[in-house]
Amino acid sequence: DVYVFPSSGSLLKLVGIDKNPRGLRGRGSHGFAVTEAARVPRLASTIGSVIYSQFQRFPRATLILESNAPEDPEHDFDRVFIPDAEARGAYVFQTIDDNEAISAAEKEEFLEAARVIDPEIAALEYYGKRIRSPKKMVCAEFNEDRHVVEPGTIPRYCRAFSALDPGGDHDPVGTLIG
Repeated sequence: DVYVFPSSGSLLKLVGIDKNPRGLRGRGSHGFAVTEAARVPRLASTIGSVIYSQFQRFPRATLILESNAPEDPEHDFDRVFIPDAEARGAYVFQTIDDNEAISAAEKEEFLEAARVIDPEIAALEYYGKRIRSPKKMVCAEFNEDRHVVEPGTIPRYCRAFSALDPGGDHDPVGTLIG
């Protein structure tokens, strides 16, 4: 959808970039606001190859990325954009507790309802918790602090394992080779 402001001729274009990132292409732009940025697949390449080029000739162009925590702990939102925004003093983090538009009772009502459905998602959505969900891991009990050690001498009769998890929410796949 495109909205034209008659007084200035400016355009406001709404694009669902989770399905159509190339739909953002245009000749130039004064700014973009990407909502739910942590849900956009290939966020860095979409911004780098589609959005930034449209800021040419617009020295005051603005890019705003808004989102709650990504479900993928390696998502571009956390890996690329949050560190950059923090380094520039342009990062703002807020939780449901910062929402002054609703009462404490309403906050608790929303939190309890979400926790009943899925406590992990409630923590992610309302508190921005970065969670490595055991539901999506090949070895749910894996704990990097306990299970990853500096390499040493491999015993002659050691047992080695490899794990592979190319699946996702809709196509779960797992392999463990011993």
